[in-house]
Amino acid sequence: MSLSSHIEELKSKHKKLDTILDQERKSYAASQQTLATLKKEKLLLKDRIETLKTSTGS
Repeated sequence: MSLSSHIEELKSKHKKLDTILDQERKSYAASQQTLATLKKEKLLLKDRIETLKTSTGS
């Protein structure tokens, strides 16, 4: 897998997590722990994307 396709895959996962987070926020059954876990995962993906972009100079 090329670096650019890996970055695109991470961006796709990030966007999916954003959608899931939005759905969870609207749900009355969503726990704060679930929301925090999703937010943390989303932030880790974003950091990884930025690290890869910086390392390639993109």
